[in-house]
Amino acid sequence: MILENHTQYRRNDLQAFFLAGLKALGESSQDIDRKRIIVKYSRSRGAVTGLATLGKPDRHGSWIQMNLPGPSYPLDLQEVARVFRHELDHNFGLEHADMMPVNELGHQAWAEGLSIRLLEEPAKPARDIQRERYDHAKWMLDYHRGELAKLEAIRQRKLGVVRRWNEKVEYYEQVFAERKAACKANPDNNNSETDQGQSSKVEGHDCASTGETGDAAEECAAGENDIVSEEAIIDEDETGEPEDADIADESMSECGAMSEA
Repeated sequence: MILENHTQYRRNDLQAFFLAGLKALGESSQDIDRKRIIVKYSRSRGAVTGLATLGKPDRHGSWIQMNLPGPSYPLDLQEVARVFRHELDHNFGLEHADMMPVNELGHQAWAEGLSIRLLEEPAKPARDIQRERYDHAKWMLDYHRGELAKLEAIRQRKLGVVRRWNEKVEYYEQVFAERKAACKANPDNNNSETDQGQSSKVEGHDCASTGETGDAAEECAAGENDIVSEEAIIDEDETGEPEDADIADESMSECGAMSEA
């Protein structure tokens, strides 16, 4: 006999119960060997039901399904025995018209002394609250350590970026310092322009200061105009390019901006 147990009832009890029924109700040893009995929970509350293949007198059916009540309902072994006899009669080839109703089958003596017990639930271990709290604290610690490692990686990347930009800033500050030092090392061209203005006043002839009048005053003014014309010609070369003094003025203006900064 092959038993398939899909319930919480003990397998040994079920096998002993149905094997006793097969022998008591006249099943041959050959048919017992090939019999397959499936045990499941019943869909009807507290009811015992069954299914079976319809056999023939010369070849009995080999399959029976017994549906037993769930663990929360009481199990009537006499009811199980009557339903099992009914399904076995189907294996013998009988139909409902040939059989008595299940509730009229009466007492089944072969089921006396047998039992079908539920499996004992394993004892639950005592709950260790401290261990549970420790495990939770350990998990939280590992999690936040991982988060901190991520933040530290971001910090290291940002430090690298700050270091590179700091090097650029220091480089340009050094360049500006060197330029400022170069400007301080060269004389200021503004002083040269002042000297030129003073020298022109010394070399120039102020006709008004001599107190000359008449023809002498006219000759003095004409001579003064000639001197101005010659100076204008000298200040510009043949190509019309500005003199080096003009370039020096631009350089000194840049140095002046550096000194102001």
